[in-house]
Amino acid sequence: MNPKFLLILTVLVSLICSSTPKSSCADAYTSASYGLSHTKKAFKAHNFDHQKYYAARALEALEKTESLVGDCGCTGAMDAIELGIENLEEAKDPADWKMGRYYSKRAMEKTYSILENLDLCSIAGDGSSQ
Repeated sequence: MNPKFLLILTVLVSLICSSTPKSSCADAYTSASYGLSHTKKAFKAHNFDHQKYYAARALEALEKTESLVGDCGCTGAMDAIELGIENLEEAKDPADWKMGRYYSKRAMEKTYSILENLDLCSIAGDGSSQ
């Protein structure tokens, strides 16, 4: 075979193989972004039922993010995910509207932290962040 062809084929195969872990981190980032969107809606909701509904949707997204982050290996995001899930569980069934907003705001802060850690993982390329 032609050596140039083998070189090009080797480079293409290595690029495809190296991009596979980033795909699961990209999926985790997408899921976390979806969770952030619903967390913001829960925080901005003027209706108590809407607040609980969006908190539940955000909780589902962060639980999905947790499994996807486990697959991609970005360990730096796990603490923020766990705290975000805890806050959303409280926001999903709060004592009153103010407590729902409080826990939604805390979950929103943790979700931003998740996204920052996933950014660091994608920049580092090794799947771990500080």
